[in-house]
Amino acid sequence: MFNLPLSITNPSQESVRDVLEKLSTSKESSPYSTWHNLQDGRCVKHGPPSSITISEAQIIEFVRQSTSIPIPKVHMVFEHENEFHIVMDFIEGSQLFPNSLFLPSDDQEVIAAQLGDITQQIRSLPLPAQTVLGSWEGGPYRNTYFRVPWDKSILPAAPFQSVSEFHEHWVKRGSQADVDPPSLPNPNEIPIVPTHGDLSGRNILIKQGRIVAVVDWETFGWYPNFWETMIIRRNTPAVPGWLEAFERAIGPRTSLDEGYIRMLEGAFREPRDWVPDI
Repeated sequence: MFNLPLSITNPSQESVRDVLEKLSTSKESSPYSTWHNLQDGRCVKHGPPSSITISEAQIIEFVRQSTSIPIPKVHMVFEHENEFHIVMDFIEGSQLFPNSLFLPSDDQEVIAAQLGDITQQIRSLPLPAQTVLGSWEGGPYRNTYFRVPWDKSILPAAPFQSVSEFHEHWVKRGSQADVDPPSLPNPNEIPIVPTHGDLSGRNILIKQGRIVAVVDWETFGWYPNFWETMIIRRNTPAVPGWLEAFERAIGPRTSLDEGYIRMLEGAFREPRDWVPDI
C-alpha cells in the first residue's frame, strides 16, 4: 500500500478551514460526483466515507508519481462532518464524451493514441502480481458497474478468487436479463492486470485536442486484461471516426468485448420477474 506523506494526511486546521469556507460558496464541477472548484487552482471531491476514502487519494498519488499519465496532484485529505475530502489540483478541461463528439479526425487520433498509452502505463505499474480480482487494497471492487440497484445481494462482498469466478458473476447478471453470455476460452490464461476500471469519457478531460487529466480513480484495482479496453469501447459513441481511432490505438474489438458489452447493458435492466422487498 502506498503511504501518503503527513503533509497530505495531517493538514493544518487553518488550511482545512480555508477549504471549507471556499467549499461553502462553490458550485459543483461535475454532474457525476461531488466535485467542487475552489477557484484557487484546486478542487475538492467529497462525500461519505462509504463512497470516498483515503484509498482513492493514495491511488492518485501512486499512479501520478509512477507514470506520465496526467493526473491531478493531491494536496490534502481530511474528514469533516462525516464526509471525506480529497483536495487536489483543478485541471481545466471538458469531458471527452459527450462534450467532444465531433472533433477533427487528427484530434481523435491523438486522443486515442494517448488513451492507448495510458492503458499500457497502468498495466505496467510497479505492483506485485495478483491472483485475485478486486480493489487495489485487497477488498471487493469499488466500482458502480458492480452495483445492482434492485438486489444488493448481487454486489460482490469480497474479491473474486479467479477470472472464472469473475466471469460467473457477469454470466449470472446477464442471465437475469436474458442475455447470452460470451464464451471465456482458457480463463487461467487471461492475465490479471492493474486497471483504472472506468475509462469512460466522463473520466477523461481534454483541452485543445489532448487528454489533460484522468480522474475518478476509486475504481482502480485488479481486473481481467480485457476489462479496460472493453469499457472504452462500450462508452464510445457511434460517431464517425472515434470507434476507428480507438481500434487503431487499442486493438480490434473481440467477441469477448461484444459479449461483455451485451452483458453490461442487460445487467442494468431490471429483471422481469424481480419483486421488491416490502
